[in-house]
Amino acid sequence: MKVELFKYIADHAGKRFDPDVLTITWARRFADYKRAWLILMDKDRLNKLLEANKIQLIFAGKFHPDDVMGREMFNKILHRSHTLKNVVVLPGYELSLSARLKRGSDIWLNTPLRPFEASGTSGMSANMNGALHLSIFDGWTVEGTFDGINGYTVEYEGLDDEMPWEERHWKDHECVMSKIENEIIPTYYENKEEWARLVRQAMRTSAAYFNSDRMVIEYYNRLYNPIAHSDVSAEGEKPQMNIDEKPSFDAWTFSNIK
Repeated sequence: MKVELFKYIADHAGKRFDPDVLTITWARRFADYKRAWLILMDKDRLNKLLEANKIQLIFAGKFHPDDVMGREMFNKILHRSHTLKNVVVLPGYELSLSARLKRGSDIWLNTPLRPFEASGTSGMSANMNGALHLSIFDGWTVEGTFDGINGYTVEYEGLDDEMPWEERHWKDHECVMSKIENEIIPTYYENKEEWARLVRQAMRTSAAYFNSDRMVIEYYNRLYNPIAHSDVSAEGEKPQMNIDEKPSFDAWTFSNIK
């Protein structure tokens, strides 16, 4: 699966990636609050990992035509990628490219500024394809990513949404890099059995909890049913279906199946 993705990168960006190297992907809309640049904040620290062939970094996505900050962010990262080893920017995020990225990535990076992430559905489908989630504790991560069990979350002592943004940027960056250096890289290269366990758990939890069955049930219970039965007929109350929202396995239970 990596071979397919890396052939696409070679054909479209002219860079050669190694299937044996840990591959981290940030792929979504380029908007300022999504902070694609977060992992790039400490250039020297990142360069050590890149030059040692410990990681490969892929950025992919688009910016809204009217989003000036998104366009500037994309262009700056694209320019920097030309001088960094093992870093590439792919301009686009159509379905076929999205599928390649999710099948070929080891880590799916999500770095929004809390609490602005509405969901983050790309991480769900990345999990289903075997990529582990490394994410700010926001959006769907709060429900479905359990640190060290099926992925990695960016949490630390003193985390506070009221913290000044500049301070939070640096603390979030420090936590992301610490996770990569001290947990992800050692596990990926030195403990293949544990890495495989994490991948299996990620696939299980995402498939168990983030699916269309749950979506339909919650739409019925929370939106359709209250509206449809808001009035009372001449014979009395209308009959209602009672559908339990709790899935057969919640995400936490499913993540602990060995």
